[in-house]
Amino acid sequence: MVEPIQWTIQQLGEDASRARDRFRAERLEEPLELYTEFFDAFVPIFDRLIDQIELLAEHEIDLEILAEVMGDDDIKMAFRYLTAPPISEDDLKTLANARLSPTALRRNPDSARRVRDTVLHILDPKRFPWI
Repeated sequence: MVEPIQWTIQQLGEDASRARDRFRAERLEEPLELYTEFFDAFVPIFDRLIDQIELLAEHEIDLEILAEVMGDDDIKMAFRYLTAPPISEDDLKTLANARLSPTALRRNPDSARRVRDTVLHILDPKRFPWI
């Protein structure tokens, strides 16, 4: 059996330093156009989602609207990014104790309500004070 490598503190420090340098170089070389394209692509998605949030926040949840939000990968990502900090899909499933598929949400209003309530509970009041 081959013995696992045991790095020294000095080796770990050198590797961490190289990793930071590489990260800085890559991050600073990212073109602004990449962000601009992403932003421009998501403006209409957020516009559409913002219109739906008011309907989702009503006491009686509209299962079709939530299923539509969760059925579109871009809208679902925008929905998760309304929170502070943005919530991953896995974390949303865990916190809401629910499956996120449109079919599952349509069949289980309690799960749908938990998903909606989880996002509304951790909604970012700094970026989205009007919601």
